[in-house]
Parts: sequence; C-alpha cells; structure tokens
Amino acid sequence: MPKWLQVAWGVYALAWAALGLGVLENRRVGAAPGAGLELTPGEEVTLPVYRYGPDTPRLTLQFYRTHLERAELGNWSSIVQPGDKGGSGSTYFKEPGEPVVLEARVGERRVRLEALPAGSHTRDHLMRDMVVRPPEDDDAATRTGLVADPEILPAGHSRLNVRVVSVGRALQGERVHMYLRSPLGLKVSHPGYGRLWIFFFPCVLSGVLALPGVVLLALSLRRRPRPARMDHGAGAKLGSTRHRERLMTTYTLQDLAKKMADIDFVMLQTTTEGGEQAARPMSNNGDVDYDGDSWFFTYESTRMVADIRRDPKVGLSFTGSKSLLGKPPIFVAVQGHCHIHTDKASFAEHWVDDLERWFEQGIDTPGLVLLHVRASRITWWDGEDNGELRV
Repeated sequence: MPKWLQVAWGVYALAWAALGLGVLENRRVGAAPGAGLELTPGEEVTLPVYRYGPDTPRLTLQFYRTHLERAELGNWSSIVQPGDKGGSGSTYFKEPGEPVVLEARVGERRVRLEALPAGSHTRDHLMRDMVVRPPEDDDAATRTGLVADPEILPAGHSRLNVRVVSVGRALQGERVHMYLRSPLGLKVSHPGYGRLWIFFFPCVLSGVLALPGVVLLALSLRRRPRPARMDHGAGAKLGSTRHRERLMTTYTLQDLAKKMADIDFVMLQTTTEGGEQAARPMSNNGDVDYDGDSWFFTYESTRMVADIRRDPKVGLSFTGSKSLLGKPPIFVAVQGHCHIHTDKASFAEHWVDDLERWFEQGIDTPGLVLLHVRASRITWWDGEDNGELRV
C-alpha cells in the first residue's frame, strides 16, 4: 500500500476517533442529573456534575401539577415600570409566586439561587427555573463563602451540593424534583459549548464519514498486488540473431526502453570470484537505446570490471518513481551479458556532459572503460501489470 494511502487511512481513523470522542463528550455534558428535594429549610441533596469548563449551576424545580392552576407558583407574565430602580426601567412579574431560595455549593464556593415564576410546563408538571441571586452584603458574603461569580462548577467531574435556605409558607414541605440543566441544547448552547452542538447528529456525521471510507477502500483494493502470472514461454523462439518475442506483456521493447531511460540510477549485479552476488549503483545517464542495450562508464581498476571479465553475465535492476497520484513505480529486471569497451570512439558516441562530475578529463580520463550490457531477458512489473520479454 502506498505511503500516501497509509497516511490517508490514518487520518480517516483519527476522524472516526474524533467523532466518537465528540459524541461521548456531548452525551456527558448534555446529561441532566436530578434528585428529589423536600422544600424545607435545611434539606439538601448532592448531584454529580461534569463540565469541560467553568460553568454556572442552572437548576430547575419541577412541581407536580395537582390542579390546573397553581397560583402559589406564580405566573411568567411581566410588566415594565419606567424609572423604577433600574434608571431605564426594570422588569417585574405580576405574580412572582411563593419565594424559594437555594444555596448551591462546590467545595468552598457558594451561590444563592432564587426561583422565577412558573414558566414551562407539561401535562403533569410545572417548572420554575432558579437564577443566581447576587450577595446583598459583600462583607457578609465573604464571611459566609458566597461569591459574586456564579461559575462555581469547575472543569471536569465535581459534586454539587444544594441546600434549601428559605421557602414560602404555601410551598413548605412540598416534595419536588430538582435537576441541573445542561449548558448544551439543540436550540440554545451557552458560550464555550457550541462546538459540541454538531455531535447531536452522530448518524448524519457517520454517513458523511463513510463516503471517504468507501473511496479509500476502493483505492486500497485497486492497489492490492495480483499474483504474478506464470511464465509459460518455455517454447519461445530463441534465435542466434536479436529476435524478440513478447510474453505476457502489453509493452513493446521500445516502450520499456523509454521507461528505463527515464530512470537515473540502476543497480548492476555481478558474480564475484567466490560465487557471491555483488551489486552497486550506476548512473544510467538516460542512455538506453531501443534494442535493450545499456551503457555505463566506470574505471577499469574496479572490482566490478574484474568480475565482468571473469563472468560477463550480469543483471540490472531499474526502479521508477511513483506518480503524483500515488501509482506504484515501474520495476524492471534485466538479465544479459556485458562487454567492456576501451576505445575512445565508443566513449564519444555515448558520452554526456553530466559525466564530467565523475570523470573530469572526459573521454581522456585514464583507466576509463565503457560497459555495454546487452539484454537477453527483461522482466517488468508496472502497477497491476507485469510481463516478460526475451531478446
């Protein structure tokens, strides 16, 4: 599998991991823990809470709807009295309902909460939201641990203790259900939590993520190597002349020669005196002619030349470059015989200027020889295709 495809699969796996973590965080933050509470001063309950940032406790009291209207719970309708207390006008409820004051505490940090009139309702319940009540006396608030900053809920897991401070006479002793509202909702999300809103739709996100997965799977299956086809060319025509028969290939010898000419370096294999295989990189110099011949310059004093004089059978290994879209490169293996040229006429015929970086005196370099590899068999692999040519 190409490296770019492996990286793509890695990024795709991270995307799924991010989706899973986002959904988990959405569910944890979106939870609304609750407990029964008796509205009697001194009664208290404790709620487990999770937040990923500092937050304000948003509590709601759920009263049972014993009859159609409950005047003691108040009415949400309000009036504005210009110039009263607020300078530019303050909002007052016509029917505020019986007062309920709670104290919420996490560790040493505490805030007072007071009940608003009944707002939302269901068939069986009426709800009164609790809002933060600022300390009336800063010095007293400091002594008692009350804070003006309502964000008493810390990041992470904590336990919120809620105590009843005072209750109107009509609600004394009533049993209610109290729950902590989440800062994250489908319609409204509080600052800092909006980033989790999208994870309310895991099915949609999963469907979107599945599309690139299908594409990656298709690309991966296309790049699975196919078993090499067996060479059934035992009866191929082999002549004393340079007769060629194409076996299992869609390339001509000229096609392969062009591809080999685009490869700058090649590994040349020889057989050493002890029968071992030796290989070294050689510059191809873009000089592979159309009949499968390869030419390399080197020094006569090298062990490679000594190996060739002793056994002229050599091998060449060519490896191309991946395409920009990640297609695997072409691989070419050549088996052939090597002839050593020492005449300057052959040097001049195959000399290119780039060779001067290795042979500063050009074709007059002392000890310079030219290796001529004539192919007898060429095997190639190009993506899912492969084949063989006998020369």
